[in-house]
Amino acid sequence: MPVELSITTSYAALVEAQRSQFVTIGYYGALAFLHAEQQVGAVPIAVDSADGMNPTGYFALLLAGKDSPVKSVQEIRGQDFTFVDPGSTSGYLFPSVMLIEEGIDPKADIKARFAGNHANSILAIAKGQVPCGASNNLSMNSALRNGTITADELVILKQSDQIPNGPYTVTPDLDPRAKAKLIEVMTTFADAEALKGMEHGGPLIPAQTEMYDFVRRSAKAVNLTFDEKGNAKF
Repeated sequence: MPVELSITTSYAALVEAQRSQFVTIGYYGALAFLHAEQQVGAVPIAVDSADGMNPTGYFALLLAGKDSPVKSVQEIRGQDFTFVDPGSTSGYLFPSVMLIEEGIDPKADIKARFAGNHANSILAIAKGQVPCGASNNLSMNSALRNGTITADELVILKQSDQIPNGPYTVTPDLDPRAKAKLIEVMTTFADAEALKGMEHGGPLIPAQTEMYDFVRRSAKAVNLTFDEKGNAKF
């Protein structure tokens, strides 16, 4: 079948696209998946895995530029700070959790803004447009490979626990035969170069909602909910 790829402006827009049945398969971050599951009953079908059993993971980062006055997490207090997207797991939820762990209220103790995507956030921090901000190790490594930034332009202030990669999902009303076929095709796809190009840590395996319980617990710990637009809020 022909496949049409769309890149939405935000995770919230992807949720609405699935709700309206404009999108058959949605690829989410872990936190955005929880919202999609809540709002449209999104069903996880596949996630990449390095060991064939568990989702590949990644890490949220609190970052500062090399010439930034911010040299420690505590010095983030009172500074301009760039998050990624209100629906981003590693660009909003876990950076907020890490700040709260340090006694810094992400709503009151920093001057927060949203960069829109990880690449923008990393670039703004590395080039001194903001003194500090958030992203993840995958996006930072991608920016290094692309030559967008150099290794000495960023300082990692804090790293989160490992976060499970987000899943590919379908809507709950998709024909079960189509769902089964998608899982079969996606989990037998073995083109290593293509998987690497998609920044997957290994082949796809069937995904279950229980794989994201760690993210659910983290969201609950900071009383995270979603507003009517799908933005995460505390």
